[in-house]
Amino acid sequence: MARPLPKLLLIINPEGTLVRTKYQEVMTLKETSSTKCMEKRPNIEEFLRFLFIRNKLFFKVGVWTSLSISETEAISRETFSSFEKSLLFKYASPNQNEPRDLQRAWHNFPEFSQANTIYIDTTDTSLIQKDNILAFPPFQQDECLKYFPDYLKFFSFNYQRKKNANLLDFMKRINFKDFFRERSMPEAKEPKGESSRFW
Repeated sequence: MARPLPKLLLIINPEGTLVRTKYQEVMTLKETSSTKCMEKRPNIEEFLRFLFIRNKLFFKVGVWTSLSISETEAISRETFSSFEKSLLFKYASPNQNEPRDLQRAWHNFPEFSQANTIYIDTTDTSLIQKDNILAFPPFQQDECLKYFPDYLKFFSFNYQRKKNANLLDFMKRINFKDFFRERSMPEAKEPKGESSRFW
């Protein structure tokens, strides 16, 4: 019998993964929209709908940046638009020398743990729990956000068939950058059958 799908926590550093900003302009963002200083990654709208509409029962999304509190509020507002109100939390860690500890999120939201949490960034950050980092390719005009849902679908397919103990186990076995690279090849085919129907 297939296992029920677990709830997952996705913690995202938007800068460099979902958007690219002109840093000096972000510093002066006001409450009004200022999209001229921000470039969004292709397919971001579908990516957000996948997380916040189609699968809102399975995913919780938080933001954790290396910016100040006010800058974090600004980049969250511009990145997530109407979905900003659905964010579980917004953490700011402007001190680059201070390591980020996911225990902060797990303490505040005990339904999540190392086994069901992803921290999305483009670099090996100062995060203490290195195994939870899911590294995106650096920002460019690519289809990274198009294929990330497929990566999660592949996890759900394997999890329900008990091929992975949990999300962390899956991430260790299947690197997202490799998955994205293979799916981006011209000869790659869209998933068919059962694995295409999950999520």
